[in-house]
Amino acid sequence: HQAIAWLDTRTSGIVQEFSEKYGGADAFRSITGTPISSYFSAFKVLWLMRNHPHIEQALRDGEALIGTIDTWLIWNLTGGADGGAFVTDVTNASRTFLMDINTCTWSDHMLGVFGIPRSCLPEIRSSSEVYGRLRDVGLSDLENVPIAGCLGDQQSACVGQGLFKKGQVKCTYGTGAFILINAGEEKVLSTH
Repeated sequence: HQAIAWLDTRTSGIVQEFSEKYGGADAFRSITGTPISSYFSAFKVLWLMRNHPHIEQALRDGEALIGTIDTWLIWNLTGGADGGAFVTDVTNASRTFLMDINTCTWSDHMLGVFGIPRSCLPEIRSSSEVYGRLRDVGLSDLENVPIAGCLGDQQSACVGQGLFKKGQVKCTYGTGAFILINAGEEKVLSTH
């Protein structure tokens, strides 16, 4: 299926259903760190499963994979179906609504709520490590170059703008406007 972008709102009905069924927008905040929203990948996957039963069957049969754009890029650049690294980093995994922010692993509870098999999800890794090496990219000079970093767009903007000290803030304007703050090393749950 074609990619579904972050601002796609086809899932708004599912979001409303979840808010009503589970007791409001904050029903899973202690696990995911975020309110229920059409922004997150899990709702898009559930929409695909409900609206395209062959996708749900392929996921259950182990014939389809789910990932964000970083997963797709790393997988393809490291060999794809021929042994490519099927990974994501914690910043991108945290935007799926399936990762437990307390353990930085896929949440069995959230996977159960959405009916998504763990086997179709990438391995969650740190943002800075060697995930694999470039293979068959068509440029001999790049063969075997390590892919050693992966970071979500807003988080990478924080790094690019040097927000390394607690309390520093940045705002990015583009297809959306995002304000991020370096909260330090302790987890701080947003109230927004």
